[in-house]
Amino acid sequence: MNITALTIKVLPIILLWSDRFKNIVPSSIIKVLMTVWYVLMPNIQEVHRNVTNAHWILALYAIMILCAAEAKKMVHEST
Repeated sequence: MNITALTIKVLPIILLWSDRFKNIVPSSIIKVLMTVWYVLMPNIQEVHRNVTNAHWILALYAIMILCAAEAKKMVHEST
């Protein structure tokens, strides 16, 4: 459960550093500051390490996906 919660916590950071966010946040320094702020936000310890409150992080991730540029290619599963 902790690994799942940690994976969900990392999703917005991965999207922030992807090419889809290059137009929204072009500066690497700002991305570093945003990442540090996201990881070290005060007074939200109970949200970080459990799946029960994952909906807050998934909501942030969903908003980021809506704001991000369109994906350049679709990933297809090989059978």
